Amino acid sequence: MKVLALGVALGLSAGISPGPLLALVLSGTLRGGLGVGLRVAAVPLLTDLPVIVLSVTVLSALPDRAVAAGGLVGGLFLLWPACTTLRDARTATLPRPEDPAAPGALPGPGALPGPGAGSGSGLGSGLGQGLGPGQGSGPGAGSEPGPGSGPGASVRTAAGRRTVRQGVVVNLLSPHPWLFWLTTGSPLLVDAWRERPGGAVGFLVAFYALLVGSKALLALVVARTRHRMNTRVFRLLLAGSGLLLLAASALLLASFGARALG
Repeated sequence: MKVLALGVALGLSAGISPGPLLALVLSGTLRGGLGVGLRVAAVPLLTDLPVIVLSVTVLSALPDRAVAAGGLVGGLFLLWPACTTLRDARTATLPRPEDPAAPGALPGPGALPGPGAGSGSGLGSGLGQGLGPGQGSGPGAGSEPGPGSGPGASVRTAAGRRTVRQGVVVNLLSPHPWLFWLTTGSPLLVDAWRERPGGAVGFLVAFYALLVGSKALLALVVARTRHRMNTRVFRLLLAGSGLLLLAASALLLASFGARALG
């Protein structure tokens, strides 16, 4: 039950925390419709697999005390995203592209956000910036393409595919999945597997259900509300995720600390 709760807390926190993938989920939803946002939200299901396999393979060959030491490091590591998430929750806003229908609005491969960046060139604005009144409200802004809607639909379809590809590249190049799985996820997974394999499977299912599900839910809300998105609600969600990260950090330190140092 404890490892399942950790999977839920860590997955939800990772899912709604500001970052390049969340920016692409939301801006892709505004440009190409809900389908694009949902596909980008599911990107970690593909890109995280080699990271998990490699980190678990390394840690599973180590003795229990080394795995516990990894869990202790993971607990300390989680203090960093917890504090930064709580700090960002005071000022964060959802990304709103300047012109969702513009053919060149999305960044090319050379303009992708760097690892850990909240947004990249061409996304219109990052998670720390919003549009001023009246921006992005021209004809077709944020609208979903309908059948037979002409060249604009083709432009939005191409932009949507490009957004999904960018999400894959961003997540593969980001150091965050590696840091998480090497310091936090893999020690938890290996320890749970040695105790009870079902617990390890439950952790993975809970983590990715909340990671992908929370991003998908935000994409759905953006698709339904578009420019009427309530920033205050998003900030409250971020603050809640920061508190969840603090709780997860405390639980990891309590679970692995004595075993690693004893």
